[in-house]
Amino acid sequence: MIAETKTFDAPAALTPVGVASFLRPARIVKCWDDAFFEVELETPDGVRRQNAYLAMAGAGRFSPGARVLVAGESAALCYVIGVLDHPLTEGRAEAVDIPGASAVAVDDRAIEVRDSAGALVFSYAPSENRMTLRAPEGDLVLDAPNGDIMMAAGGDVRVKGGTACGLSAPNISVTAKEANVAIQTATYDGLALTARVHAAKLLFNRLETTAKRTVSRVGRAFSTISEAAHINAERMTVRVRDAWNVRSKRTNMKSVKETVIDGERINLG
Repeated sequence: MIAETKTFDAPAALTPVGVASFLRPARIVKCWDDAFFEVELETPDGVRRQNAYLAMAGAGRFSPGARVLVAGESAALCYVIGVLDHPLTEGRAEAVDIPGASAVAVDDRAIEVRDSAGALVFSYAPSENRMTLRAPEGDLVLDAPNGDIMMAAGGDVRVKGGTACGLSAPNISVTAKEANVAIQTATYDGLALTARVHAAKLLFNRLETTAKRTVSRVGRAFSTISEAAHINAERMTVRVRDAWNVRSKRTNMKSVKETVIDGERINLG
């Protein structure tokens, strides 16, 4: 179904006395379907647009920007009877009209789509192996409400935000052979955190831990303190099943009220 047609009164330069006819080169600016176009042709009165029917069998599909040869009886009715060149054959840019876009430039180097303000929206440069999709103003949305969105690259995938990057999902999985995370300030807020690692090494200038209760279970524990260790506790209980050895240069044990040492045998000295 044809959504839009345009007709013009035939200019005097194109309608000689007798049978009205003309033969002129033109450029296809819109393809209503495979055999009905809007073409742009130059006349002595200026550039005019009109509709044209395809009158060539086996001509294939035309695209906006193709230069063709048209013939007709009036500016309201003409036919495409020949092809002069394709937008990509001579390596020059051809402009194609798209509603809401100022220009679509196609040549042998790149395809560019610009918005009504002239800002670049899409470009494809085969010689540079680069395709760019851009939203000069406003948002760029990739939405698949009933499907998946997959981003795959043979090289790197980089995500950069000017102010923030947000990721939200019921389940998030990250798999990598190596990972590097550099964050100046980080906050974790959650109900539970479980980590399973073969080996871990933590380096801190200062480490502060606040918890209502801590439980540690290890096979062997080794601690090296280069300066001093201080423990402030209301009560302290140490239970050792076999032996407890304390070695120091000086030992000072002081109780405000009472000191109790109990054992089957006590050796001093």
